[in-house]
Amino acid sequence: MNTAVHVPSRACYQRGCQLPECAREDYVYRKQLDLDHLQGRRRMVDATQARIHIERLQANNWTYAQIGNAGGVSESAVHAIAMGQSEARASTVLGILSAPVTARMEQTVDATGTRRRIQALMYIGHTGRTIGEHAGYSADWMRRIAAGWVRAVNLATAAAVKRAYRQLVARPGASSRTRAYARRHNWRGPLAWSDIDDPSCKPEASRRSRAKDGARAARIDPGRVAELTAAGRSTRQIADELGCHKRTVTRVRRRAEIGVAA
Repeated sequence: MNTAVHVPSRACYQRGCQLPECAREDYVYRKQLDLDHLQGRRRMVDATQARIHIERLQANNWTYAQIGNAGGVSESAVHAIAMGQSEARASTVLGILSAPVTARMEQTVDATGTRRRIQALMYIGHTGRTIGEHAGYSADWMRRIAAGWVRAVNLATAAAVKRAYRQLVARPGASSRTRAYARRHNWRGPLAWSDIDDPSCKPEASRRSRAKDGARAARIDPGRVAELTAAGRSTRQIADELGCHKRTVTRVRRRAEIGVAA
């Protein structure tokens, strides 16, 4: 897991970071704070109901990490409230209360595949907000997963990101800033992985033995492959039209998770 990813934040800006992304986070925070003050909203609220909710979730086998994952808040924030912290940010309390107390905690899976899918979509220009809208989660939660802050996700999150990935991977996103951010942190695109869910799988660029075919695959637009596949073209027909080998088409389909109609 890459632990050196730079995630834009107001705290980072306050520590002296000059990146425009961090300056933007500080600007947004200050503007929202001004608005909250004008409208009489408090940033810190009573955490009693959140603590009671945590206790109920724990009775259903939820851990602090799982509660945090479900609500898009940090494990440490959940732990602090459980241990008696009297007040917390309103967004933290709301996040904790959003976890369904009636459900027993479902199985979690390694976050590698989910993280790589989000990173790959950002690599081709899709923002965290766009990915979150398609997956049904917040942009901040998508960015936290992409940054490597989450080691495991529940099955619902993994399935939702897979669904968003299939919907978005065939077309490039519009954010050049997101593409630059992904490249700056050495994230990889959809075609880099022979098995995107396998933690031991290395990106194609590091496999010299496959460099030639990998270079061909990198030149093939997965969106075009998806279009031709949806039109009912065979692997051979697509390969002939795109001027590549059949196995290149197969690899593009597999890496970009382009389904073939039965």
